[in-house]
Amino acid sequence: MQQYRIAAGGIILKDNKILLVRYENINGNTVFVGPGGAANINESLEDALIREVFEETGVNVKVEKLLYVEDLLSSKHRLLKLWFLCNFIGGNITKTQDAINEGITEVNWYSQEELKNKIVYPNLLLITDWQDFLKNDQKIDYSSLKKAAF
Repeated sequence: MQQYRIAAGGIILKDNKILLVRYENINGNTVFVGPGGAANINESLEDALIREVFEETGVNVKVEKLLYVEDLLSSKHRLLKLWFLCNFIGGNITKTQDAINEGITEVNWYSQEELKNKIVYPNLLLITDWQDFLKNDQKIDYSSLKKAAF
């Protein structure tokens, strides 16, 4: 039986860096991902994102706007992930117990240069000038179904 999952991810910028969590994928490769996760059945995507970002990083955010819709086929799910620009409100990044339980190996701020030649989700982070996310006329992108590296 196919498992479906609806999730929200955060694109959180601060001082020309982005907040990402790091995993080891099923092939042992490092994968960098914007924090986030699945929404509970009675939870809005915005509330799920605020909760997941805090659980994974210890950081508080405010959800601003939808930037990107990603349609993925992972080893476990058919995943529809909506990526939102978030404002950093406060907190100190930390690898929380929830992060450890999820298999996150690191939480950190990264520059675009540091992510070159890395596996990054969403891939949009590798091909877009991050300052474009802040523009009011930024259109919402959609990535058609693709196989994920996790």
